[in-house]
Amino acid sequence: MPTAVVRVIVDATPDPKRLAGGVARLRAQGFTLLEHSTRPSDADSIEIALLRDDEDFEWSDDDAVSFCQQVFDAPAALGVTTFVSRGTDDDARSVLARFDLVGDVRRAVIEGSDVVTVTVPRAEMRRVPESRLHTALEAALNAEVQIVLTD
Repeated sequence: MPTAVVRVIVDATPDPKRLAGGVARLRAQGFTLLEHSTRPSDADSIEIALLRDDEDFEWSDDDAVSFCQQVFDAPAALGVTTFVSRGTDDDARSVLARFDLVGDVRRAVIEGSDVVTVTVPRAEMRRVPESRLHTALEAALNAEVQIVLTD
C-alpha cells in the first residue's frame, strides 16, 4: 500500500499547551505527525496531518479519528486523505487495488519519457470508468499511461 497522509479535524480551540500535549500523546502512540495547525477557515478547530506507511505501522482512518478524539478530549472527524506517490510500479498496483482491479504493469522509456502500460481484463473494467483509472494512474506515476484491455 502507498504512504498516506491522513488529516483529522479536531473540534477544539487551539490552545498551545493542549495542542502540544495532544501531539506528544499521538507520537507516543506511534503516529508520525507531518504537521498540526489551526485551520485558516475555522479558528475553533485543529488539523492534524498523520503519515501512515502500512509497512511500518498499521492503523485505519477510523483509528486516527478515535485516537485524536481521546488525546484532545474533543470531537474529531476525518479530513482529506491523500497518498504519497513515488511513481513506482507498486504505486500503479496500489491504484489498481483501490479500484478493486488486478492488472499487469509494464514500463518503457520512449523518446526519453516514461510510458507505463497497464493491462486489465475488459470484464473487470465494466464497473470502473476508464477515464477515472487513467487519471489516477497518471497522477500516481507522473508518466504517460496507456491502458490496454484484454479479453
